[in-house]
Amino acid sequence: MQVYLARNNVQAGPYSIEQLNSMLANGDVLQNDLIWHQGMEEWKTIAEVTNGQITYYPDGFVPTVTTHLEQQERTRSKITVDELYGNQPADSVDKPQEPHPVAHVPTKSTMHNKIRKNRAKKAAPTYELASPITRILATLIDNIIMTAAFAPIFFSIGTEKFTNIMRSNTGAVEQARALTELIPNHIANIVVILMLAMFFVQVMLLIRRGQTIGKLITGLRILDKQSKKLASITNVVLIRSIITNIAYSLPFGIIIIGLDILTMFTNKDRQSIHDKLAKTIVVKANDEQIDTQPNKK
Repeated sequence: MQVYLARNNVQAGPYSIEQLNSMLANGDVLQNDLIWHQGMEEWKTIAEVTNGQITYYPDGFVPTVTTHLEQQERTRSKITVDELYGNQPADSVDKPQEPHPVAHVPTKSTMHNKIRKNRAKKAAPTYELASPITRILATLIDNIIMTAAFAPIFFSIGTEKFTNIMRSNTGAVEQARALTELIPNHIANIVVILMLAMFFVQVMLLIRRGQTIGKLITGLRILDKQSKKLASITNVVLIRSIITNIAYSLPFGIIIIGLDILTMFTNKDRQSIHDKLAKTIVVKANDEQIDTQPNKK
């Protein structure tokens, strides 16, 4: 049986199984080198076919018994690392002849594809879907933080006045007007500045990390469902945040929130309605995920 090896995009061979095992034992062939022989569909690493051992015997292979003279000849023609993957010595008397093409030997492009696939597997970011409970907790944290921006209003008008206005039956418009009249201008300006600052921080976190403050605390991240990269600005900011919060603020917003949560619990990808609209998923965060650039739309 003839065996072909490859390292750093350089192909060598053919070699016998005995030569391969000799080179494995001497450390001339490494576990991350690629190997192919008839019966294999594609190039594989030495480690894949030997399970980390320093010998390799394919299924159905019967080792041959060598004589003393054959063993001496094999020792004299031992392959070095330079000869295996580099240029052959110009003055070598034992220089092997150029092997004839063997049918069904994978092409160089096939070998390159195998190498690219191995690199892609190592580089691909991993992800694990976030639990609905953790997502709800992250949203609660975000809402608490945003509500904290209104703290100066409560301190300025007092809890008693605020409660009396909210309990009145004058309607939402009149209640809002009454509260506005009680709020000093400088307090209103402080609240506006706090709201804008928090909104800016949330947007920058979403764009750069796919996270809000709540998701950062709970270790979650928003990714594009298809590419598994950071989602586009349009999807993560406009659809998932601005439009969704406007929908939640409508008179029937509580129904939308309920449907959102129900969909998240019953969907195999744990997507809520706004996730489906934005084509996103929420996963447990790790550093590999933010090494990828977001889709720019």
